[in-house]
Amino acid sequence: MDKLSVNYSAGARHKIGLALGGGGARGLAHIGVLKVLAEAGIGPDYLAGTSIGAIIGASLALGKSLDDLEALSLSFNRSKAWRTFVDVGNPRYSFLAGKKMQKFIYSLFGRKQFSDCEIPLSVVATDLANGQEVVIDKGSIAKAVLASIAIPGLLPPVKYGNRYFVDGGSSNVTPASVLVKTPSKVIIAVDVSVPPAVNFLNRPTLFTTLIQAYTIIRDQSLKYQLSQAKVRHKSLIIVRPVFDDIIDTFQFNQIPDFIALGETAMRHSLPTIKRALVKDF
Repeated sequence: MDKLSVNYSAGARHKIGLALGGGGARGLAHIGVLKVLAEAGIGPDYLAGTSIGAIIGASLALGKSLDDLEALSLSFNRSKAWRTFVDVGNPRYSFLAGKKMQKFIYSLFGRKQFSDCEIPLSVVATDLANGQEVVIDKGSIAKAVLASIAIPGLLPPVKYGNRYFVDGGSSNVTPASVLVKTPSKVIIAVDVSVPPAVNFLNRPTLFTTLIQAYTIIRDQSLKYQLSQAKVRHKSLIIVRPVFDDIIDTFQFNQIPDFIALGETAMRHSLPTIKRALVKDF
């Protein structure tokens, strides 16, 4: 499959902004979403990503093919994810040391800068000092992505000057609002989050308690940010893959299912998107 680009759409249409949200392994549903858009000849003019959405968005912005992204994703299972990402950290700072994650992200993006992007890209992180959203669109892509995926307590914060940044999901997990400031007339927001778990089958561990608390905060932020984006932008289309009982953020053994769910969700939303792209043009 060719890489998704702004040149797919034939004829006149509105500018498109595509927001790719955070959600751990569930975020690989973005690949299914992008495959359906590519088949329909639709590509984004502007990109914004949070957490795993930042990884997918940066790959897309730099011109990586969907075939390559899908092949890389499908090469992972729980065992490979453990070997690739897990290194025990200093408990004073985080569960994971983050060295393996850093190695993986730099293997994807190397020394690439935002100025190298074929599609304008914004990566969302959160300022640890005040909880405010930080939109990164200059400098090192790898460093920005590392900040955007730094889940508090799980991975160490990323230092920018005298500031520390953590996962963008803490402030804007599905960053449609970032695209309101671009010339995009149509914004597609792909929300791969799930509500906080209602019941625990077993007594919560330290890790599951931490993730649950983070999910509750993220869920409240999501509702606010999407409501604000909807008020400020008439053509906001939210695409939500249905994950049913898949709550675990780290279900790397279900990647084919996630991609398929992304495809299903986008096929459902595609007629609405197509109408919006030519409305009042």
